[in-house]
Amino acid sequence: MIADHLDKLRRSEGKVVRLTTTESETILARVVSVCDEEKDVVIDVISTNQPERYLRLGRKHTDGAWAIPFEYLARVEADIPPLQDVPASDSP
Repeated sequence: MIADHLDKLRRSEGKVVRLTTTESETILARVVSVCDEEKDVVIDVISTNQPERYLRLGRKHTDGAWAIPFEYLARVEADIPPLQDVPASDSP
């Protein structure tokens, strides 16, 4: 993960971002916290293009917070519109 991604995540705590993982998952999420010690970002997932990944764990993607290791983040897009302007997810 490049330093720019980490800076965007830190500036986006409490805000909505779009994340792309190294496994081609695109996640719209609210950043809960960024942990340098654990080297991960904790997010509340709003929507994902791969909801089945979460269902395999016996949970929905919207069930609680998820931690994603920095190494799995390929792209971070900040400055996403406020949640009320974000279209509702079509995924289960």
